[in-house]
Amino acid sequence: MITSTRLRLAAALLSGGCLLIGTAGAAIAAEPPSFQSIDTDGNGALSRAEWGKMVSDQIANAEGRAAKRLAEMPEDKRTETLDRRFRGLDGDSDGSLSQAEWDARRRD
Repeated sequence: MITSTRLRLAAALLSGGCLLIGTAGAAIAAEPPSFQSIDTDGNGALSRAEWGKMVSDQIANAEGRAAKRLAEMPEDKRTETLDRRFRGLDGDSDGSLSQAEWDARRRD
């Protein structure tokens, strides 16, 4: 059974958030990395590859059940899930995320 906490944690990862382990051992959502730190080529837009690397790095480094479930997801299912989420964040459907689209994800 997937709890609402697990869903919130998975959503935090997929939207560019990250997880921290609290003092009681519970995973909590933390501030996501900055737009500029993800935009590795410095062109002012996040490509699917840049965004995907950030999410993959967070999954690989995160502790907690939600992150582990995402990490254990079959590659094709994880790719499909990430593609769908990226398209959802890409408001103008141009194949990249602008700073405004990145900031708008927090209002979702």
